[in-house]
Amino acid sequence: MVSARTAGGASFENVDARNVGWAGVNNCGAFNWDFENGSEFALTDLGGNDGQTITPWGDGPASWLTRYTPNVISCNDTPPVVAPPAPSPW
Repeated sequence: MVSARTAGGASFENVDARNVGWAGVNNCGAFNWDFENGSEFALTDLGGNDGQTITPWGDGPASWLTRYTPNVISCNDTPPVVAPPAPSPW
């Protein structure tokens, strides 16, 4: 439905979403991964939006947009965490 890969924002009003997969929004922003402050791409819900998505959080159907406003990082493209190698002996 929405795949954000930049900074900025978008507003949605009276959108009917049907057959949305588990993530109605894939918000990566500008890929800076600021989980405390959210994505650099903001979503504004102006009302009248309809439709549901099955969320990956296991809480059943939810509005395809509400969970992701205003700037929740929901990117399924986050890089994997890689542990650093153990220090080498001298």
